Amino acid sequence: MNQNELADVHKQYPIIQTSFDKLYDYCEREGWQGWDVYDGLNSRVLTATGLDQLPFARLAVIQLLKRSPVNLRPLLAVPKGFNPKGLGLFLDANVRRFERTGDEPYKRNAVWLADKLLELTTEKQTGKAYSGICWGYNFPWQARAFYQARWSPTVVATTFITAAFLEAYRVLKDEKYLDVARSASQFVVKDLQRIPNARGAGYCLSYSPHDRAEVYNASLLGSRLLARVYSHTNEPPLIEVAEASVQYCLSRQRDDGSWLYGEAGYQDWIDGFHTGFNLECLYDFIAAAGKREYEPQLQKGYAFYRNHFFTDDGDCKYYHNRLHPIDCHSVAQAVITVLKCGNDAVLAEKILLRAIETMQDADGYFYYQRTPRSINHAAYIRWTQAWMLYALSYFLHWNSSHQTSHQNGHQ
Repeated sequence: MNQNELADVHKQYPIIQTSFDKLYDYCEREGWQGWDVYDGLNSRVLTATGLDQLPFARLAVIQLLKRSPVNLRPLLAVPKGFNPKGLGLFLDANVRRFERTGDEPYKRNAVWLADKLLELTTEKQTGKAYSGICWGYNFPWQARAFYQARWSPTVVATTFITAAFLEAYRVLKDEKYLDVARSASQFVVKDLQRIPNARGAGYCLSYSPHDRAEVYNASLLGSRLLARVYSHTNEPPLIEVAEASVQYCLSRQRDDGSWLYGEAGYQDWIDGFHTGFNLECLYDFIAAAGKREYEPQLQKGYAFYRNHFFTDDGDCKYYHNRLHPIDCHSVAQAVITVLKCGNDAVLAEKILLRAIETMQDADGYFYYQRTPRSINHAAYIRWTQAWMLYALSYFLHWNSSHQTSHQNGHQ
């Protein structure tokens, strides 16, 4: 894209471009690291008291820090850190901006972030090797279904990071980034557990090698990773596993097009960003594998999403049946989903402008959540800043790409 075309895009979306620049400067000043909404078990106080060994205490601390309107992490000695998934989103944002602007600082930061991610693999942090490269979080965390130790690999973290490496390969043309993605595909194929479908074809891919939780978005994220790598390598086993997971998850799609979060009885909610994951993954699977027979399920799912998760003024609902809290994670994923699955730049712009107006601090970062009565000003590096930087960059990249295509069509 030449500079005149780029300037036209910036003139068309000046508020969004300025928002991106302010957030980018904040994240760069912070060194791409910070606190996370689920990092409570990194508390040195918790470790010193031995409470980190009790599942109930672990859940309680995580929920306390997540829900507190005041950031208690300094009091509990929770250090800031590099979150691999967050770094993956930052990598993707830098690659996209470099591709569109040609500005070298974006490329330098992209290379640095890619190198940092290769330092933070599960194997390098724990000494435990898996069948392929993989990543977890820089904190342990307790869910109702299972406990994950620090750096335990998950399909969620690994998928988003792999997607960023594939973007880096596409733009920077360095084969080592494709090699990383190919390696990660082996983690999905060989290390994740496969839970048979009692109601039809396929199987569910587990959240991690260490559990058998049936979480639909996690399984579909595995499908997306495999399909994207397959689009480069044409290795049949990748698409076979990916499709088996898709078949399982589509058997759990409800008549109205929605998905619950997971199979367990206590996972019976429907939320915006996990629904967005499902739709985006299904879209990418169809595109990479050429499996257009699944498009009706995608369209039905998107219709439910579009009809249930947005207000007229651009707010994104956390749950399908109630508005609050407004959460920046839901906002960011909504931008990706409505652009990719709905081709809807008007709604994406409205979503971003609403978030910028109501949730971006003068210092550049975005707030965690808002309700009718309060705003949680916490500046979480992965949950909020990395996701919003990714969404802003994706919006600018999408619109500049479509503007270029439109102009080329009239030359």
